[in-house]
Amino acid sequence: MKKAGLKHAVLILLGCILLLGGCVAAYADGVTREINYQKVMSVSSMEMENCHYFVDLSKKYPKCKVLSVKSDNTKAVKPYDRSGSAFSFNAPKAGTAKLKVKIKLANGRKKTLKPTVKVYKPAFPFKSVKADGKKLKIYKFDVQSNASFTTAKKKVKVVLKLKKGWKIKSVTAYVYDWDTGTEKIVKGNLSALKQLDSEGTNYKIVAQNKKTKVQEEMVFELYQK
Repeated sequence: MKKAGLKHAVLILLGCILLLGGCVAAYADGVTREINYQKVMSVSSMEMENCHYFVDLSKKYPKCKVLSVKSDNTKAVKPYDRSGSAFSFNAPKAGTAKLKVKIKLANGRKKTLKPTVKVYKPAFPFKSVKADGKKLKIYKFDVQSNASFTTAKKKVKVVLKLKKGWKIKSVTAYVYDWDTGTEKIVKGNLSALKQLDSEGTNYKIVAQNKKTKVQEEMVFELYQK
């Protein structure tokens, strides 16, 4: 395959990764989205059976091992898998569930964590998006929103309007390094989003609800004309 063709294929793959919600860990029958462990974790429901939330406890409990995960409301939160210091769950419907996560600490002692998971219906907080003054159509998927813009410019100004009670949490892009054959995450600035590749750049824009702390995403595809 020629380099240009390979480059295009890789960009399509990276776009698919973003389209599935910034999923970071792959399982045999699907992918999962990583969230930080907290006593109260707020997430949006994802009806797709192969989409799950992934929680890694190693930062809070180094070298721990997850022994079991139970939920008192499997309609809202259903444990999916566990491996090493991490566990995952599906959140198909809005509701609240209390989990019991039994772990084995590095010193051999056992501990039971009792976090609460609050599942909310997707809000799709992105009301409108403009790129260099042009209003774009927003497409809504099960796990996130999507918009695209094609331009010959190296930088574009993106203006987003969100629903009341929401704020922009982060703007990032996956960039493929052709010299090392690896990808890296680059922070973006909405007032001057850069074309980071001649074939186009996929940005992930994360919005957070100020009250519930739930996060939802938009993939903004910036194409080179």
